[in-house]
Amino acid sequence: MATQVIALLAVDAEAVLPQLAQALADPDVVVRVAVLDALHEFGTAAAPYADVIAERAVAATQEDERASAVSLLDNLARRE
Repeated sequence: MATQVIALLAVDAEAVLPQLAQALADPDVVVRVAVLDALHEFGTAAAPYADVIAERAVAATQEDERASAVSLLDNLARRE
């Protein structure tokens, strides 16, 4: 859902990525997974937030959250 909204809005990565990175600290795992999915859509523009994403992978409370964070980190590493 979040990725569809972002695509429809054609948002500026510089404006949105810091807010998405902050949202990774949300107490709701559903929100955090949605944010990770949204970050996937930004591709390498999300690379400056790799540390925050890695912290989320380590602190993940559910497997789908961890898998999404690790997948995003893997995608970022392959694109650099």
